[in-house]
Amino acid sequence: MSASMIEICLLGGCRLYVDGREVDLRYDKVRLLLAWLAMEPGVPQRRERLASRLWPDADGDAARRSLRHAIHVLRAALGTAHDRLEGDRQTLLLAADGWRCDALALAAAQTRFARELNAAEDIVALEQAASLYGGEFLAGVDAAEDSELEAWLRDQRDAAASRAAQLWRRLAALRQASGMMREAMSATQRLIELAPLDEPANRTYMEALAEIDGIDAALAHYASFCRRLMEESDAEPDAKTQSLAARLRAKAAPEAVLPERRPIALLCAQLVDYDPDGASTCRDGPTFSSLLDLVRQRIGDGTARLVVPHEGLALVHFGVPLALEESALAAARLAVELSGHAGLSACLVQAIHCAVPTMSVSATGQEPPGGFVNAALRLCALGHGGEILASAEAASWLRRDLDRRGGESFRLIPHPQHAELVVVRPRARRARPRGDDLELPLVGRRAELAQLLRYLRAARRIATSVAVVGEVGLGKTRLAYEVVRHARRRSLAVWLRCSRETVYEPLAPLRSWIGALIGAAPGVRDARALKRLARLERRWRTEGLLAELFAPAMEGEAEGIAATPASLSGTFARLMAMAAAAAGARGLTLVIDDVQWADETTCELLDQWLANTSVAAFTLLLAREPGNVPVGVPVMQPPRLDDAASRDLLGLASPQRPMTRAEAEAGLRLAEGLPLFLVELKRHWAGIGFPQRDLLLGSGAQRPAHGRGTQVAEAARRGVELPRNLHDLLAARLDRLSPKLRRLAGSAAVLGNEGDIVQLSRVVDEPPAQLLPQFARFVEAGLLYPLEHGAYQFRHQALHRAALERLPLDERRALHGRAAERLADCLPAARVAWHWESAGEPGKAMLAHVAAGRQAFLQGAQRDAISHFDSALMHGALQRIEGATMLSAWMGKGLALVELEGYGSQAASDCFREAQELAEASGDLEMRLQVEWGLWLPSSSRVGHRGALHRHSRVLIELATRHGDAAWLAAGHQAMGNNLYFIGRFAEAEPHLRLAAEFGESPGMRRRILERVGQASDIYALGFLLWIACKQGEPAAIDAALTRALTAADQLRNPAASSYLYGFTAIAMQICDRPGEALTWTARVRAIAEARGYDLWIAVAVMIENWARVRLGMTVELYGLEATLDAVDVAMPSVAVIFLIPYIDALRHLERYADALAAFDRAMSIVRRYRDRQGLDTLWRLRAACLDGLGTAKARADAEKSRARAQRIRACQLGLARKEAVAA
Repeated sequence: MSASMIEICLLGGCRLYVDGREVDLRYDKVRLLLAWLAMEPGVPQRRERLASRLWPDADGDAARRSLRHAIHVLRAALGTAHDRLEGDRQTLLLAADGWRCDALALAAAQTRFARELNAAEDIVALEQAASLYGGEFLAGVDAAEDSELEAWLRDQRDAAASRAAQLWRRLAALRQASGMMREAMSATQRLIELAPLDEPANRTYMEALAEIDGIDAALAHYASFCRRLMEESDAEPDAKTQSLAARLRAKAAPEAVLPERRPIALLCAQLVDYDPDGASTCRDGPTFSSLLDLVRQRIGDGTARLVVPHEGLALVHFGVPLALEESALAAARLAVELSGHAGLSACLVQAIHCAVPTMSVSATGQEPPGGFVNAALRLCALGHGGEILASAEAASWLRRDLDRRGGESFRLIPHPQHAELVVVRPRARRARPRGDDLELPLVGRRAELAQLLRYLRAARRIATSVAVVGEVGLGKTRLAYEVVRHARRRSLAVWLRCSRETVYEPLAPLRSWIGALIGAAPGVRDARALKRLARLERRWRTEGLLAELFAPAMEGEAEGIAATPASLSGTFARLMAMAAAAAGARGLTLVIDDVQWADETTCELLDQWLANTSVAAFTLLLAREPGNVPVGVPVMQPPRLDDAASRDLLGLASPQRPMTRAEAEAGLRLAEGLPLFLVELKRHWAGIGFPQRDLLLGSGAQRPAHGRGTQVAEAARRGVELPRNLHDLLAARLDRLSPKLRRLAGSAAVLGNEGDIVQLSRVVDEPPAQLLPQFARFVEAGLLYPLEHGAYQFRHQALHRAALERLPLDERRALHGRAAERLADCLPAARVAWHWESAGEPGKAMLAHVAAGRQAFLQGAQRDAISHFDSALMHGALQRIEGATMLSAWMGKGLALVELEGYGSQAASDCFREAQELAEASGDLEMRLQVEWGLWLPSSSRVGHRGALHRHSRVLIELATRHGDAAWLAAGHQAMGNNLYFIGRFAEAEPHLRLAAEFGESPGMRRRILERVGQASDIYALGFLLWIACKQGEPAAIDAALTRALTAADQLRNPAASSYLYGFTAIAMQICDRPGEALTWTARVRAIAEARGYDLWIAVAVMIENWARVRLGMTVELYGLEATLDAVDVAMPSVAVIFLIPYIDALRHLERYADALAAFDRAMSIVRRYRDRQGLDTLWRLRAACLDGLGTAKARADAEKSRARAQRIRACQLGLARKEAVAA
């Protein structure tokens, strides 16, 4: 047997070391095989059994072949120690000696140290033994679910964790007994990591923490332990732990509580179905005045205060001078007494709300804190009769006290909502939807869930994506919720929802998600919400991205229609950085629901995410059809449920009432395995889809006296026909509502699948407080989910559509019109346009589409912008509208096409010509200025463009002079200077460029030029002047021009202008042959351009950087340079010469003269095609240098001719030949 030393580490992963060198085992099955053999050393294992355990899904021959391959890999990994792996054709074993294993060493140590320890050296050995546990047994290695191997793996992991816990517990006790409290605390901390709910360990840790870090730290740990125990076990600490906490509190010095931050408890008591005339509609229910009398009688003259914001609602708040626990108990006791009062329990909605408001002591005696009233009302509206809702921490304080006092007339329910106002949860988060169908076990989807969880585990190592596709009601969302529930244990979960009403609203799913994080409707600029947004920006280091997405620039915020747009690639890069910062080391789980309704921009970003993500992410897409899924994403199509699963689901669905065989058979026959149909059908058939008080039993019908089962029987006897499809079933459920509630449900559906109660109140002309009880009934009935901050969401899209369709068409149109008119200040323009179109108002829809197009343009969502402008143009053509609105639509579409297709876009030119006809007909100078500028932009990249460029520039200068607009004058002179520079007439270009630069130096003019024109024309002029200085070759002039340009860019602080100027400076350094300085400037260009997605300037930086690296003797990859040239040929071919010059120079220095001369010919074809003569002298000079490098006599003679030609061209460019002629 070889003398090689083998070490097998199974704790914290699976690693094999041979002679101190780690060996790659390549596959998880090889790791599992090694672990199985190592945990039973010297014991022969039958090969057939090993094969069936490791490959349970394969047939016998395939499993045996796989086992042979795994043994071969393992022997190769062992190398010279392969003889430790022994066996024959039937068995396999790992020799019992000659190797070490940490898992076996841990087991042996636990057995050894189970006895008493006294000696110090034994304690040291115990610490070394406990430290053997480096993590979970075979961490990161998974086995097939429900297999024998998975059970073995689970047992081994539990056993290893238990052994390590026993060692750390023993070590902590010994150190505590020896007075080594800091060491005891460290050992206990390791124990708590293994067993977080171990109460003796937590008590030891609290004692050590109190002695070392103080009692406050110990009590903070106790509070954290209580929360975790309640969340995971729904239990409270035992008596010993509570006693220890009480002793620690008694020792602590009382802390001074500032009056303005006193904790209070707020009890909301509201009558259900309250009639403003003063009586409850509950049968035999109390009047509101009797409720107030009862409350006053119970609270007496103590510290509680009663306030009545409006009829039907009573607010009682406690807290001065009571402590938080005492005030919560006092509020709960009052709630218990009210619940137990005859006639109140069925008619009273109650909520206890514990929070810390900013208020003075005197204010508590006058009225409740204003900010709490609406929050308390929303919480109150979620309660049912006979329930008390409390924060999680208040619930842990109250549970035992209430059990002694309350009887069974109420339930105490910990509730996570309104978390920013609740002591125990300072951060707001989206509440998980409540609903019977989500609380059901996942029926009939075990195989699909197992497959999705395998994808989820694979995402820990590499980004993974999958789509679940199927019809409405198939259970895709329920399946996704189960995946997210598993994912939250290890990763950050993000759920984005797409909907029909946001299909043309750029990045609407992202905006809704951000709104849920900060507790505000998208686009609403609430001060508190913006503060939370700023905190998230700092935390995730997004540099304003969240603010840009949540509240995009509105119409009128940028004066010019051509305001600088964002870059979609830059947005994606910043989103990737945000995802990495938010997910951290945990990874990310992204769910996108209803992908078929995603807007164009979201689809573009999704494609980039799936192709380029560097984050360990699992992406789950939910879609209606496979064609809605991006190419390359695996698709799962769950089938309908079989009969057995359908029966199980029908039995588990609410309400929990036994069904007759006839009812069950009828339901199964109608549902045909569709889960949503089964759940909704049982609600409908049972007659309790909505509370009884909302059922319409027909004229003169008497309410059944024997409960809801009697009602079902009566319906069956009358021959009630069951709905035949899902749409009819949902419509029938809605028809059971009273007309008032049915109209309210339809009004909520008008706002979309998700909405906000405050916004709905503005549409239906009812205060939010009056809507809340009705929404509580919708939640109880299973129509809606309550979300954070007064928001709601329909339980599923089919129910939303059914609620919308139950409204008469005229009423629906009126509500859409009211929503568009009254919510225009808080809704995105795309949503306003959708409302106006649904209202049948094409003229107003046209205006909203133009505004939506401008917003999309500024966001970089050019495809969505073009869709909006096309819609506006269609409405304008149908309504025969002309004027400023049509002009704006044509201009907007043209500018979006320029951004999307490049400056050579023929479609953009056609749009600008249409706008030109409208502008000339109107005679409006401002319109004509915008049109001429638009016509100049795409003309700069087409064959024969120079004449058109001169014409548009000249007209632009003339119109701006007549209009007296300095901003447009700067744009006109910069455009003319640009034209003259590129045709090589530098001397003529210089006066125009100097005028443009001087306009920008007037006070306030630099910012105005940017806003009016959409680009910093004065800074662009300074860049061209820097190039001219470099062509002239005067170092002092170059430095002065550079200083002037950089000063202007620093004053403006605009990323687009800065990247432009830094790119101009890098090219200037190449013109001046300064490779070191060029390398510095390219780094600055890339820093801005890559963050913002400025693709052209990224290409500039790549080209100049590689030229500088060649000049400095560094290595480069020429393939990247050639790809950059090809990209420029597509994006902006008219400026390709600027890129070819450093490319040719780099080839020359690499002595690739033939390639350089071929690139010269390519550059000359561009010069002839576009009359781009600005680099003509440099091209001929480089040609001469390449010919010199060839070394032949003919080449040298040709080189002399090229140099002479370069000198003549340079003289013409700088006007030297004309000056000499004038002097002669």
